[in-house]
Amino acid sequence: MATDIGRIDALIDAVEKHLSMDDLLATLAAIRETDRWFTFPKFLEGARRTADELRAVGCDEAEVVEFPADGKTVYADFVMPLAWDVTEATLEIAEPAELARVLARRSEEPNVTVMWSGPTPPEGLTGGLVFWDELGDDERKSVDLTGKFLFTHQKPPGLKKAALERGALGVIGDYGFDRTKPEFRDCVCWANGWSETSGWPMTAADQPLPGINLSPNQGDELLRLAKEHADLTVRVTVDSRLYDGTLPAVSGLLKGETDREVCLIGHQFEIGANDNASGCAAIVEAARCIARMVRAGDLPKPRRSARFMTTSEMYTSVPFAVAHPDIMKRMLAGLNLDMICPYKGHDSPMDFYESPDANAYFGDDLLEIIIRRVWDRNGSAWAWKRKLTELSDNCWCDPYVGVPMSWISWHGREFWHSSGDTVDRLVPDAIRDVATATVTWLAFLLTADAADAAWLAEAELERARERVDAEQADRRDYVLARELQRIQSISRLGDHTEVERAAAELAAGYDVPEPFPQDPDDEAAQLVPVRQCAAPLTFGRIPPGERAFPSPLWNAKLNSALYWCDGERSVRQIEHLILMEHGELPKVDLLAWFHFLARHGYVDLSKD
Repeated sequence: MATDIGRIDALIDAVEKHLSMDDLLATLAAIRETDRWFTFPKFLEGARRTADELRAVGCDEAEVVEFPADGKTVYADFVMPLAWDVTEATLEIAEPAELARVLARRSEEPNVTVMWSGPTPPEGLTGGLVFWDELGDDERKSVDLTGKFLFTHQKPPGLKKAALERGALGVIGDYGFDRTKPEFRDCVCWANGWSETSGWPMTAADQPLPGINLSPNQGDELLRLAKEHADLTVRVTVDSRLYDGTLPAVSGLLKGETDREVCLIGHQFEIGANDNASGCAAIVEAARCIARMVRAGDLPKPRRSARFMTTSEMYTSVPFAVAHPDIMKRMLAGLNLDMICPYKGHDSPMDFYESPDANAYFGDDLLEIIIRRVWDRNGSAWAWKRKLTELSDNCWCDPYVGVPMSWISWHGREFWHSSGDTVDRLVPDAIRDVATATVTWLAFLLTADAADAAWLAEAELERARERVDAEQADRRDYVLARELQRIQSISRLGDHTEVERAAAELAAGYDVPEPFPQDPDDEAAQLVPVRQCAAPLTFGRIPPGERAFPSPLWNAKLNSALYWCDGERSVRQIEHLILMEHGELPKVDLLAWFHFLARHGYVDLSKD
């Protein structure tokens, strides 16, 4: 996209003048130190500190918004988790006496405890080990684990149901992302799910059960001893409680001249320096930087307001959208930050996820321009790739909610969700580059005027022609429609005349698309889904025995199926649009899937 880069360079200059890496890294370390304990009291403590920081940098509004954590309350399709706290947990060898010792202690490594681990009696639970991974299919069906612990190299949450059904005392796991590499073998992975009914957080429908995590080295040593000593028993002690509490989100607002908003969002309340203290610290520093720029006269008083949010991943971003539809309607765009650097010694690329095609907008292309410019100016060689949307706290990108959203994530799995995700393993120069690009993007959107809108319209028109012309006939109409949508979205900034001119000029260069063919004998061509609920769907409020399909929460194609539901398109048209967007269809019968959604109140089905 050819651009007059002067406006972007001037903003980058101002951002680099006022962005403080010392402040950002101090915020990052403080967030990580609190959140690595991952209890609900610690979440609230961390939320209050983040709100205090946003208040201190000059946000007109900075608050902790608390949602019920009672295991029952439902927002959209999200059943809220139970609150959980734990003071200590240990795993020790009880017998033989000569081997007796403590193998793992939560106060030394928090990840030793599975999140939502149930309590034990004060004296603990003592029993032998059964190594699940070595059992054959028939043995797994018949094994009695009464008085024993299920031991596995797999993630403990995935075997909670099996353990409960077979009477186990609890689950002990030593899962590692790559057990073959020495640098990972002492890392203890974080198990942040403990539901046998919904697959993620524990709710009131789930049963309590103790769960313990070890590192691969610890697990291998325990397994070796168990094989050498048939009488080996272990004792697990967990001092925890499950209760009705609250789960927070933090919201800060720098007011502009209007109530139209641009949002930076990222999930807090996870255990890692990268995931996601890095993203949250960049959000706080963005607020600090914008305020400094305005005070110094290096950025004019913003036309639009800036909202800075940290949430519990989807479990408070979804409730916030449900509780505040007025804010969603005022929101121009959003950017989600979730892990914003690689780990030292690892070259995983940065992923830049677009807003979905059903909610295509100009902000993705603007962000790409800025990323390229920041990288070029700093001589940075970070690999990155622009991708179709996936889901995290960019979930407001659903057209049903209405906020177009991009997402930056350096989702290398090397130390992700483990005790190895520490501050010393992060790459500050990469954090600097992402933070600079983020604040530049935000500053542009906060202050963009009619001239900026006209420039964007012209630039988008040029890129749109390139994209449409590069397509074969079977996709050209689809891409043309998306590019028209992208250009028309610039009208959110103003200057409708230039935007309408660019859209008309693009449309005039191509044939009018043929209407979608209608087959009166095709049921999928006659049924039109009308949505009744925001995505993503978890199916958490459907009894497990009635779930004819698995949860589509992390299924990009099924999420797209919902995004394309506009109350006018038939199932067959939606199917076609998914194919155009993703190049393949979901691995389900889409008509049957929509009938299932209709039975459970997620959509109404009307005849076209």
